[in-house]
This record gives sequence, C-alpha cells and structure tokens, in this order.
Amino acid sequence: MSTPLRDALEFWFESVWRPRIRIRFLQQLWFVLWLVAVAVIPYNFVVGGPEAVSAGLVGIAVVSGLIINGFCVLLELFARWRGVESDPYDLN
Repeated sequence: MSTPLRDALEFWFESVWRPRIRIRFLQQLWFVLWLVAVAVIPYNFVVGGPEAVSAGLVGIAVVSGLIINGFCVLLELFARWRGVESDPYDLN
C-alpha cells in the first residue's frame, strides 16, 4: 500500500541518493561543520577565553559525529527497507 510519506521518501532516495550511500557528501558535510567551528573559535576566544574554545571544539566534534553517524544509520536502514544492499567499499 502506497502512502504519501513512503512515496516522498522513495522519490527522495531515488532522485538524490541512488541506491548507495554517498560518502563524498558526508565528507563535505563534515568539512562544512569544521569550517563553522573555525569561524566560531575567534569569537569564543574573545568572549570566553581558551576554555570556551576547547569546550566548543569538543562539543562540535561530538555533535557533528553524532549527526553524521545517525544520518548514515538512517540511510542504511532505509536502503535495507527498500531491499538494496549497500557496498561499504563504494566511494563514489
């Protein structure tokens, strides 16, 4: 049975992602998160000192890692739900 949510997810999955997880996109996402971190470091240093900078870096690393890993897990679950086996060695 087709539902609007399932149709939307299938359209998004097939048009944006193809059947394989796009590692390059995740690498770019990680890079953008670190660019944001580097942009925030001078502000944290001026406002809160060195302790704020190190705490901010640890926080950004943990949060970005959780976001990216959670996103990968959701993509893998959706691929398995669709019956597509992903290849962990496919770097395209």
